Amino acid sequence: MVVWNKDADRRKYQRIPIKTGVFAVIGPQSTQKCIVIDISMGGLSFRYYEGAEKIVKEIGDDKLGKIEITAVGKDFHLNNIPFKSIYDHELKSEIPFDSLKIRKRGVVFGNLSRQQKSQLEGFIDTHLS
Repeated sequence: MVVWNKDADRRKYQRIPIKTGVFAVIGPQSTQKCIVIDISMGGLSFRYYEGAEKIVKEIGDDKLGKIEITAVGKDFHLNNIPFKSIYDHELKSEIPFDSLKIRKRGVVFGNLSRQQKSQLEGFIDTHLS
C-alpha cells in the first residue's frame, strides 16, 4: 500500500464529495458501516474507527475484497463491488485527548459489471446536480 499524498493525486476520475447518508460495508460478514467521504467511477474513500477488527481484517492492505454501498433514504444499494486498498491513514481528531481513533481509507474499484457501472454512474450523476 502506498503512503497517501494529497498533492500527488493521479486519479482517472474526479471524486465527488458525499455530505451524509452513504455507507460502505466491507466483506460479507461485516455489519460495521463505514462513512463514505467521496466517490467516483474508479473508487471511493471512507472513514472508520480504528480498532474495528472485522473491518481491518476484511480490508487487508494487499487483499482484493468486496464492498457494498448503501445510501440511506435514496433507495440505492450496490453490492459485490471488487476493490483494493490504496491508502490508509489516521485522521486528526478535533477533540483533544480523544481516545477513539478515526481512520480514512481510499480504495480503487476492480472490474465492475455493466450493471454495477450503470448503477454507480446514476448514483454519481444524482450527487452532481
